[in-house]
Amino acid sequence: MNKSMICKRIISLIVTLFMVLGMIPAYAAESTLSGNGTSNEPYLIGTEADLIAFKDMVHEDAIAKANESENGIGVSTLCAKLTADITLTPGWTGMGYRGSKQYRYGGVFDGNGYTISNMTAGRVEICGLVGESGTGLTIKNLTIEGTMEIPEGEETLYYSGGFVGRANDAVTFINCNNMVDITGTGGYLGGFIGYTGNFAHSFENCANYGDIKTTNTSGENI
Repeated sequence: MNKSMICKRIISLIVTLFMVLGMIPAYAAESTLSGNGTSNEPYLIGTEADLIAFKDMVHEDAIAKANESENGIGVSTLCAKLTADITLTPGWTGMGYRGSKQYRYGGVFDGNGYTISNMTAGRVEICGLVGESGTGLTIKNLTIEGTMEIPEGEETLYYSGGFVGRANDAVTFINCNNMVDITGTGGYLGGFIGYTGNFAHSFENCANYGDIKTTNTSGENI
């Protein structure tokens, strides 16, 4: 093979490589989920792996929006719908979290009548299905089960709720049941929301069956 042919092949390989890289989506997890993340066509979630993939997409979306905002706050409005019951591996970290900037989740999460079980306190500071909520968050048709045990004197585990750790705006709950038992002495602990922020949250046909034990009597939990 002459030098000319070798050069052409090398150039061809380089061009192919760039084409492949260009085809990689911004959120790699997106390719594993059906739907497009809108309220009309939410991402469909049938396994724990799907739920983790969706959470990663929410984080990437919120980070991108925070980087573009003047106040450093990014709210992901991606939507999802369960297609089966899901059992979590211990150590779940909620959608949305606080860092040097604030990343929040404000989409529509439809449990579709299914249950997420084995919810645990897997993240310092903020624990729940959703860690940091953003404007527009709606959770519906969902039951959450599990146990959150906050070690006595562990002040870093500060905002813990079955559905939302810390609310940054009003949250809408429709046909939701909390069956997460939560125990701790420090911070804000609640069945649905750990820290409510005193926003006007909406509840329609919802109930708490979890056993909530806390010494915090601030009244800013639900």
